[in-house]
Amino acid sequence: MVSAEWLHANLKDPDVKVLDASWYMPAEQRNPLQEYQVAHIPGALFFDVDGISDRTSSLPHMLPSEKAFSAAISALGIYNKDGIVVYDGKGLFNAARVWWMFHVFGHDKVWVLDGGLPQWRASGYDVESSASSDAILKASAAGEAIEKVYQGQSVGPATFEAKLQPHLLWSLDQVKENINTQTHQLIDARSKPRSSVYSLCLYPYRRNENIAHVFLPHLVATGLHPHHRWHHRPVAEPPIGRIGRSSAEASLPPPRLALSSVGSRSLTTSALAGLLPCQHQPSGVREVCAPRRGLP
Repeated sequence: MVSAEWLHANLKDPDVKVLDASWYMPAEQRNPLQEYQVAHIPGALFFDVDGISDRTSSLPHMLPSEKAFSAAISALGIYNKDGIVVYDGKGLFNAARVWWMFHVFGHDKVWVLDGGLPQWRASGYDVESSASSDAILKASAAGEAIEKVYQGQSVGPATFEAKLQPHLLWSLDQVKENINTQTHQLIDARSKPRSSVYSLCLYPYRRNENIAHVFLPHLVATGLHPHHRWHHRPVAEPPIGRIGRSSAEASLPPPRLALSSVGSRSLTTSALAGLLPCQHQPSGVREVCAPRRGLP
């Protein structure tokens, strides 16, 4: 993560690109593109998580192919050498999803703005009240590039090359297999209203010499749902609190986690980015352990 102060000091760095990745649940009846046009961090580009997606899937905003992601990010004018700061209009919701997407495609120079647009404004920094024609054209071009790739048409020259990191993804078959093998702990990272309707069958909380099994009750670790309930009836209720602290207090080894969310996957990546302390970080997410003082 980077702070609003750091971003403000580095906003004019040509090798730092800022993405507004706002996205809202349908029931909120909010239009992220319209809100971007009304107010956004100066110079920020709009990242359409619905548009930059797999056009062959009947499910919403599924991960696009390497070629499609490369084409879309290139259309936004982003290069592999660039450092990317992602934020959203809620503070920390969909930004973590886009952070994860870049990591999945091999780009590690990406950070989430701590507190997002609300913190930026609370810090007294200016916002742009109208989007430039160039920014709108780039957002539109990214969607068009995705469409062309899936239609087998040629696209413009690529400035960004995506390289899929398959170890950061699990298939449905892998999840099914893990129910029997129990090599990883599956965590339902959805919010309480959604997980109360559809609940995954998780095996009971327990421990062995290799695996730490820790339950995340409706994002209680973030403080969003202080009046939590355990829905999966663990055999032995683990300590309440952050995932890492629960593991440490129970004298468990570092957890091997597989996070799951039925929906936008924003909550899953928010949980991954925000809840695991340094000593329990899986490879690939160590950069969230401490505030960044400068881009490498």
